Amino acid sequence: MLNEAGTECLSADDIAREHGCMEGDVVDIDCLRNSSIPENTILESHYSHSLRCSHIIILEAPEELVIQRLRERGYTEDKISGNIDTQLSGIIYSESLDNLPSTKITRIDCNVKDINAVYNEVRSEIKKIMETKS
Repeated sequence: MLNEAGTECLSADDIAREHGCMEGDVVDIDCLRNSSIPENTILESHYSHSLRCSHIIILEAPEELVIQRLRERGYTEDKISGNIDTQLSGIIYSESLDNLPSTKITRIDCNVKDINAVYNEVRSEIKKIMETKS
């Protein structure tokens, strides 16, 4: 949705492939971290918080929705369970704190919002971030 509205948002997987940092569906985070990704690039992935960045936006969806989406993608039950454990433990936020202060990390609860409300909240956060960089 961001791309459709004129805000370029790139898949970290696509960047990883482009830089030779992906084998099959496994990303070499160290390789990607050392690649030249232009400043002010908006990346989306479940591991982008592990890359060099100035801000992080974490979307937190309800467990049932995550399970549904992962099943639709053909994930095994073990992989789904691992993803759910990661979400419930807050590990993404915790790992984000290893790279940035909490003031640079935004968590968006997608539990009671429709996709347009989430989109608007993400756009608003991006706008704030870009304004502080100007």
